[in-house]
Amino acid sequence: MLVGLVAKFGVDKFRAVCVNEFGTDDWKLRKAWNFAIMLVTPAVGLAVLIWWIVDTIKEEPGWYEFDMDTLMMTFLQWGTAIILLLGANLIYARYVQHKQRLAAENVEMASSQMPKKVTSHSESNGLLESQAEDSEFDVTSSL
Repeated sequence: MLVGLVAKFGVDKFRAVCVNEFGTDDWKLRKAWNFAIMLVTPAVGLAVLIWWIVDTIKEEPGWYEFDMDTLMMTFLQWGTAIILLLGANLIYARYVQHKQRLAAENVEMASSQMPKKVTSHSESNGLLESQAEDSEFDVTSSL
């Protein structure tokens, strides 16, 4: 699974940024590491999994029963975990991110309807002077 995360992040980027830049007085990973991570490691993992399944079928006569330590129980448990995780991911992707997207759109709409900010000093002086002229309150008479 960690190999999948490295592949998603980018093998070259992971090697250069996460390993080679942070290693002090250590070996730098070469391009051959990319080949090992992308091809060799998944192939070895798949070979070990197939070997375990074949060995279990050959050695255990009741491998197809749903007992505590059987191959079928392992498949059932992993299948259930995968279905639950994919369901949770689907719920998150559909509903939570949709709500976040709607909230972002509402913020954009609200900010586009707000009056423009005064950006320069001369514009703000002109605005204050025009407001002062319109008001009935005279600052000098109250002193």
